[in-house]
Amino acid sequence: MPKATVIQTNFTAGELSPRLHGRIDIAKYQNAAKRMRDVVPVQHGGVVRREGGKYVAEVKDSSSVTRLIPFIYSTSDAYVLEVGVNYIRFYKDGAQILSGGSPYEIAFPQTAYDSSIIFEMDYTQGEDTMFFFHESFWPRRLRRFADSHWVLDSMPVANQPYIDRGETKGIALTFGATSGTGITVTSAAHWYAADVGREILYLGGAATIVAVVSPTQITVNITVPFSTTSIPASLWTLTGTPVSELTPSAAGPVGATITLTLTTPGWHTNMTAFYRVRINGGICKINSLSGANNEIANCTVIRELTGTTAAPYDSWSMEGDAFHLVGSYPCTGTIHEQRLNLGGSPLYPQTIFGSKIGEYYDFTTGVNDDDGYSFKIASDQANPILYLASGRALMVFTYGGEFTVDGGVEKPITPTNLQVRLRTNRGCARVRPVRVDFEEMYVQRSGGRIFAFGYNASAGDWASSDIALLSEHLVSGGVTELAYQQDPDPRIYAKRADGKLAVCSFSREQDINGWTLWDLGGAVKSIAVTPTETAERVTVIVEREIDGDTVQYVEMLAPGVFFDCAITGSSGPGATTWAGLGHLEGETVGAVADGYYAGEFTVTGGEIVIPEPANSVTIGLRYIPTIEPMTPDLGAGYAQGNSVRVGEVSLRFLETTNCQVNGDEISFRQIGATLLDQPLEPFTGLKRVETLGWNRGDAEMVITAQWPFSFHLLSLIRKITVND
Repeated sequence: MPKATVIQTNFTAGELSPRLHGRIDIAKYQNAAKRMRDVVPVQHGGVVRREGGKYVAEVKDSSSVTRLIPFIYSTSDAYVLEVGVNYIRFYKDGAQILSGGSPYEIAFPQTAYDSSIIFEMDYTQGEDTMFFFHESFWPRRLRRFADSHWVLDSMPVANQPYIDRGETKGIALTFGATSGTGITVTSAAHWYAADVGREILYLGGAATIVAVVSPTQITVNITVPFSTTSIPASLWTLTGTPVSELTPSAAGPVGATITLTLTTPGWHTNMTAFYRVRINGGICKINSLSGANNEIANCTVIRELTGTTAAPYDSWSMEGDAFHLVGSYPCTGTIHEQRLNLGGSPLYPQTIFGSKIGEYYDFTTGVNDDDGYSFKIASDQANPILYLASGRALMVFTYGGEFTVDGGVEKPITPTNLQVRLRTNRGCARVRPVRVDFEEMYVQRSGGRIFAFGYNASAGDWASSDIALLSEHLVSGGVTELAYQQDPDPRIYAKRADGKLAVCSFSREQDINGWTLWDLGGAVKSIAVTPTETAERVTVIVEREIDGDTVQYVEMLAPGVFFDCAITGSSGPGATTWAGLGHLEGETVGAVADGYYAGEFTVTGGEIVIPEPANSVTIGLRYIPTIEPMTPDLGAGYAQGNSVRVGEVSLRFLETTNCQVNGDEISFRQIGATLLDQPLEPFTGLKRVETLGWNRGDAEMVITAQWPFSFHLLSLIRKITVND
């Protein structure tokens, strides 16, 4: 009958997956628990009660989708944005910003799309300016001028991204056949002699123009068969540039108006304001067309030409606005190496567009180091870009894999010096990644795994590691939002599809990776983290059922508050009636009054009445932290499958005032004439519980902290007898 004293010195492995309950051979088994709810491991090894939340305000529309986004300028100027359908509201220092007694808000026009894209939006920030991205709208710019003075507008561009995309035509085509050579195509008047040699593309089909018979008829050779002979207007593309020599009237200067004249007519009327021409080392923006056959383009010089020599048809190029259609805008962006980088356009899903250095609104490309650039992240499969992130390199997250873009060793990205590499092929979900030290945490495309993507110095390469592998059951149901809190303890927050929070204490340096599950008494809809002068603040939106109504509340997690959706109050002379609880009407709440637990009360008319007058109170919804330790390993698996008796348990606490083991209360009350009428002093030291009884193959134990006071468990010592 082996006997042993077993100590669990820390809980940094968190709640272990049920798939691993028999894996006594892995090191993390010794530092884990079967169940850890509404608690969180700390870096030093112990486990503490999670913070409760203070009620801040109800969102503007509790029936709609609402998201929190951090806007951080400094520790003293950190804001949380409440982004809803057609509006933004603002919070600072844990309170809602008001104007004239009402919540300050600005319009966020979203008429072109529905509320479902609010969580799909990406954003990036540079000083007092934030940019929002989604394929449904042109990038928006939000600027802060004062706490209650913000301006949202469309991102201005001196020169937006252009690309050799051909021309989209507003006329229908009728083909004589879907395949073959010498096929006749008829349409409205449109064609010019310089169109010979260009290609027509539509839904995978392709045809090369071999003759222009008249303005309404051309002859083509079909190189890839079409699915139909009737091609609708605006859904096909004419590729390439007019097959003609082009002559500029002047070389510049920048801003000057010049003409570009085709020897063979070929400009089309839908080109104005959407196209520019690269010729003789310069760039010209087309403003209008003129001449008997639209052979002359009237242009503005964007980059001065080297001369006015006529350019052969294959030495100049025509580029179109990359984001020229509604629904074709970039879905992501980031600021990297002093450039604004855009990507994820549905028309160019694998292309990244970078601005000029230090000029976020100018995407003019060229060959100089400070010019803008555009490039594809080509690989052996389609990899539409979902997110861009700035770090050791420009990190690119796609549905198919994770890429890096850099300029080589210790070199920046330039138009002529960039290296695109596929690093891992996990694939990313439509959930915005978060930065944690030197890694980017992202949700794998299945939605049920979380990976850390970064450079692995020991391996000498980039890698993606599954940070929730040992606690996969806590995230496998789907993660819909990520956030990271660095201080006072590093934590990753993963909002699950069911509204609960999977929370991970995480530190590569200290080998800490412990997941737990938090239930805030309602469905968490969004989460944001912002800095303060002393730590970082976590703000959440929680959907609750209150007095028969569904509401969404903005709440702030607060150390020392051990209720959810709570309020605090004070009264100099003392009071028994406490108001300000209208947001919890009809709910049963707990109250701590002057350090005592006053009991539970039902909110009526927005207030409660406690038995005795108090000078200060905290009132809110109760929650009960719970820990179920693993069956300890005695070194050779003796406790597995045998009868196990835990004869004695010693729990080492730090500044703790309440704990129960298997429902039995541990007394923290000190005896003395001056102590009985005082609130409990936090206890530090060992408390012993005896004779928990026998179990078959398990040493079952449930540790709880039922009362709304401090709880910090440092270690667990068990004296165990095994009957083999």
